Amino acid sequence: MSTVFLCSPTNSQMFTTCCEVAICDDEKVCPRCKRAITPEGRNERWRAAFDPIKAGRRWYGNHRPNDRIKP
Repeated sequence: MSTVFLCSPTNSQMFTTCCEVAICDDEKVCPRCKRAITPEGRNERWRAAFDPIKAGRRWYGNHRPNDRIKP
């Protein structure tokens, strides 16, 4: 399953981690590859995307294992 991320501090649109495409709050699967997206719901997705940023564990963008994390 995939999740969501925020791409920048000035854009509140969620993107999927699997295909990096925009996703709406009511969509349950990725618009491109049809993988299930968790969590479901606006508030849960916002927490999943923003809490790690707020806690200082990562920056904006899709940080997959081989991606470089910005300081």
